[in-house]
Amino acid sequence: MDAQAGMLARLFERSMGLGPEWRVEDVWFESPESGDEGLHIRVGRAPGAAMACPERGARCGVYDARERTWRHLDIWQFRTVVHCRVPRADCPEHGPRTVRVPWEVRPNSHFTALFEAQVLVMAMSGVTVRAISSQVRESAGSRRAPPTASWRA
Repeated sequence: MDAQAGMLARLFERSMGLGPEWRVEDVWFESPESGDEGLHIRVGRAPGAAMACPERGARCGVYDARERTWRHLDIWQFRTVVHCRVPRADCPEHGPRTVRVPWEVRPNSHFTALFEAQVLVMAMSGVTVRAISSQVRESAGSRRAPPTASWRA
C-alpha cells in the first residue's frame, strides 16, 4: 500500500472504530461503465488476532470466514463500499459463531452505522424514500440477494 493509501487506511480505521484485531488492508477506486465511481475499502482481521465469541465475549481462534460488503457513507462524493471476510469465532462452548464487526449497528445489516444514521436523519426530517434513495444512490434492486447458506450468528 502506498503512502496515500496508508493515510486513507488510517483515516478509515479511526472513523469505523476498528480495534486492534481489525485493519484496513486496501483502498481503491473503481470506475464502472455507468459513470458512478466507487471508493472501496477492504477491512481484514489483523494476522493472528483472536476474535470474540458473540455469545460470551471470550477470545477464540477463527473457524472460517465469508465475504460480505456494506454500503458506507459517501466519502468525497464517491459511493463507498466496505468489503470484509467476516470470521466465525471457533468457540469451544458455542461452536462456530459469526463475530460482530465494529461498523455494524445490527447484525447482518448491509449498511455501516454511519450510513444508517445518515438515512435515518433524512427520514426523520420528512424526506421521501424516493428522494433518500436518489440522494444516497441506492435502490431496492441494487443489492444482490443474500447467500443461501445458513450461518448461525
